[in-house]
Amino acid sequence: MTASREDWGDQRCLTALPYICKRSNVTKETQPPDL
Repeated sequence: MTASREDWGDQRCLTALPYICKRSNVTKETQPPDL
């Protein structure tokens, strides 16, 4: 259920705020999957 969550997040980002999506992407890539 990872693809579904990513897809929904991407869509919400485009529908909500593209700047937030970019920030989230950068934080995810910059920060390791330690959370």
